[in-house]
Amino acid sequence: MRLNQSSIWATLLAGGLLFVGCATDETAYLPKFKPVQPVEVAPTRDAEELERRIQAMAHFGAGVSYELRGEQAKAQEEFYQAAMADSTNEPVVVEVARRLIRQKDSDRAISLLIQATGNSKASANLYALLGVAYAQAGKQELAILASDSALQKNPKLPQAYQNLIQIYLQNERLPEALKVLAKASQQKGGDAGFYTSLAELYLAITRAHPTEMDRLHPRILTLLAEAKRLNTDSAAVLQRMGEAFRSLGEFAQAAEAYARMQVLFPGNPQVRERLTELYLQSGNRKKAAELIEELLRDFPANPQGNYLLGLIAADEKQFARAVEFLSKAVLLDPEMETAYHELASMQLALEKPQEALATLDKARARFRSNFILEFYSSLVQSRLKDYPKALRHLVAAETHARATEPQRLTPQFYFQLGATLERNKNHAEAEKYFLLAIKQLPDFADALNYLGYMWVERGERMDEAKLMIEKAVKAEPTNAAFLDSMAWVLFKLGRAREALDWQLRALKHLKEPDATLHEHLGDIYLSLKQPSKSREHWRKSLAIETNAEIQKKLDALPK
Repeated sequence: MRLNQSSIWATLLAGGLLFVGCATDETAYLPKFKPVQPVEVAPTRDAEELERRIQAMAHFGAGVSYELRGEQAKAQEEFYQAAMADSTNEPVVVEVARRLIRQKDSDRAISLLIQATGNSKASANLYALLGVAYAQAGKQELAILASDSALQKNPKLPQAYQNLIQIYLQNERLPEALKVLAKASQQKGGDAGFYTSLAELYLAITRAHPTEMDRLHPRILTLLAEAKRLNTDSAAVLQRMGEAFRSLGEFAQAAEAYARMQVLFPGNPQVRERLTELYLQSGNRKKAAELIEELLRDFPANPQGNYLLGLIAADEKQFARAVEFLSKAVLLDPEMETAYHELASMQLALEKPQEALATLDKARARFRSNFILEFYSSLVQSRLKDYPKALRHLVAAETHARATEPQRLTPQFYFQLGATLERNKNHAEAEKYFLLAIKQLPDFADALNYLGYMWVERGERMDEAKLMIEKAVKAEPTNAAFLDSMAWVLFKLGRAREALDWQLRALKHLKEPDATLHEHLGDIYLSLKQPSKSREHWRKSLAIETNAEIQKKLDALPK
């Protein structure tokens, strides 16, 4: 009886399994080795070819036997001999070559693939794999030739383009890498995976040469748009597409790719998590909240979901709602340190500094001191008008930042430190930090105004103070505090009539009652010999906030 190829294959496998005394459990074998089994072919009359195929299958069966016994080196040798005996069996050749490449046995991988590509029917994949083996062996020009041969057979083979781009980038041949991709981009009729692969290769170039991003950004977007237009159902391609959009900062388009994945795989928590993140990054808080609320319906005790809903509510200035979710997050996961900080911030926004202080005290008892904890503690103490404690926390925050997080030392931080020092009557140090903030950010309007006003109050550097305040007003012409500073510097320079116009403008743009602005206006009116108007505004100032000095001025006016 004449056996066909599949029958011989089955006989050899059965013999090998019996030889080692193992059960024929295919599931135990498959995770270890995954070559595609040879396709059944019609019986051949060529005795030599038949003998070669029989030898190949014998070696393969022996390889399976060795692998089942855990003798990997012997198994690999048998698989190699199987592929060499019948190099027309492309699935086996590919699997064995990939194994050799993974083991960095590039010489034998090259020998096998050269023999396999000697067949006129060899596919582009074999040439691309040969390119990988040559590159691993350091034979770059041969790797380029093999990859070019692959592209001649299949101009849409991503592996061949990847080979070429990797070689050119490793050898600082950027123009040639760009030329290859430009040619690839002109190919018509590719699928979504092909265009996504080209976009990824362009992104690889921008990682190696970041200055190229501005120039290549439109090309990458064009490729991804074409991939998106083809509307693939491949989860792998959709994920790669989404990550490519994300790398470009195109979070909304990345979210569209992941949303498509969610439709295909609605129960995948990783997809939902990434999609939520992308909605947040793209500013689509509504969609993000919907996903998180869906998560909380299934898992109401999920601390991360409550935390994220708290952040979304905070962004939308729904401070009470934010406190509700952040409080749950802290309760469900007492080790979520950032939740304490965000909760304290929201409690401050609700004008509840004592509650914020209690939250931060809980964090301090559980976690080590760090920049954020000290910074937020300073904000709370400032709100409670305990400026010495506020200063101590800010100094501690600065110490942490200098040691481990120097990026925290921003102009805004130095401004806060300067303002706290000024409230502690340490004007020289306050001036130093305001100037440092302005040096880092020359148009920092708050710092310009605060320092200018501080100098005016002390009668120092008046001309320079006026220039700083003018710059602040130019940046924010409707800011009532800045307009008040402008009026005050003019008043101190003896220009009360001009000061009056600026002070009236300040009151016009005032959003909340402010005792200082009414006090200043009363002082200006007194200088202009209008005591009745002075009395009116000093009384308004006292109605907002008691002040012994203003009361003395009011009492001194003639009845």
